[in-house]
Amino acid sequence: MASCPLRVQTLFLFPFRGRRGTDYLYYWKLKELERRYPVVFHPYTALLPVAMGNALHAADRVWWRLAHRSGVAIPTWWSTLRRVTVAPRSAGRFGTDLIYTNYLIPANRVGVPIVLEWDFNVYGTSDERKHLRQDLYVPAWFIRRVAVVIVRHELSRGAFAAKYPDDAHKAVIVPLYMPWVEPVGEDLVVRKFGQAAGGEVEILFVGNDARRKGLPALLDAYGRLRRAGRGVRLTIVSNFHDGGVALPPDVVVRSNLKPAEIYELMERAHIFAMPTRLDAHPAVYREAMANGCALLFPDTSPHRDLLGDYGLAVPPDDLEAITTGLQGLLDHMDFTRSCALRGRQAFAEQLHHRVVGRQYWDVLQRALDGSRVP
Repeated sequence: MASCPLRVQTLFLFPFRGRRGTDYLYYWKLKELERRYPVVFHPYTALLPVAMGNALHAADRVWWRLAHRSGVAIPTWWSTLRRVTVAPRSAGRFGTDLIYTNYLIPANRVGVPIVLEWDFNVYGTSDERKHLRQDLYVPAWFIRRVAVVIVRHELSRGAFAAKYPDDAHKAVIVPLYMPWVEPVGEDLVVRKFGQAAGGEVEILFVGNDARRKGLPALLDAYGRLRRAGRGVRLTIVSNFHDGGVALPPDVVVRSNLKPAEIYELMERAHIFAMPTRLDAHPAVYREAMANGCALLFPDTSPHRDLLGDYGLAVPPDDLEAITTGLQGLLDHMDFTRSCALRGRQAFAEQLHHRVVGRQYWDVLQRALDGSRVP
């Protein structure tokens, strides 16, 4: 390893975007790489570009919601403008080795390699896909300037190669970095499923945007199971950011939990169920896998491609399918347990922070060296 740390200037809209799972938190996740590798990530604190970037981001969220509700397509020029910033032109002279961005697009040329992290796979149900094609747009002129493009999975790499064939070699798959998640022991998974044989099966839902993430349909399916005499219990973790949901009296509702508290609930749950309508990457499902849950997830891209071995996929708008999927997991608990065990093992071997952290380090080194990424 190098004697001097690798200095990376990030272009997060730091420090204003601060919800769980957003850029503010991901900046601190990347900072965890500093514990294992000679690298330092610097925040983007240039006052005017950051203030303008956050203002454009806020305007974009309003525009995106209005366009989604009205069916009006977002123009391509706005998809670029909302993310344009001015990166430090003197980055190289002041010791910066790389620039990392997962949102902002430097309009000016900089004297150091750029690493872009982005999703090029159009996801969600049919209603959202036409808007997401615009929302995920990246101009070709910027792709030509980038040294390495980090994508989350093969679907995204394929979409990138189809859109930018001359730069297809720049894309490399690196899973979501989750430095604070550790897989539970296999014995814990076996034990909790053994206990379920004579008692209630625990179902868990986690999602602050509860309506978008499919809670109303899940509640309907849960009610059907309870009326049929099935021994199930549902726990909901949500702050209900996108509106209230009518809740039956027999569900457990928790709000404002810390990640460690959510992981404790996942350790006890047998099935993690979230038939979401719109999500780019199944991060919360990965957390559930680490904690030994079988999954009920939407039959949409990329979830069905990434999670198929660890549970059942159901159409998010089909109540009958959601009910049938839960019934299938309850009726075949040996299968459900095997899904949970496979998920825990896959997380430990492929998604653990030591594995993914090494991949990040390799990408940064390749970008610095100017080598082609396979």
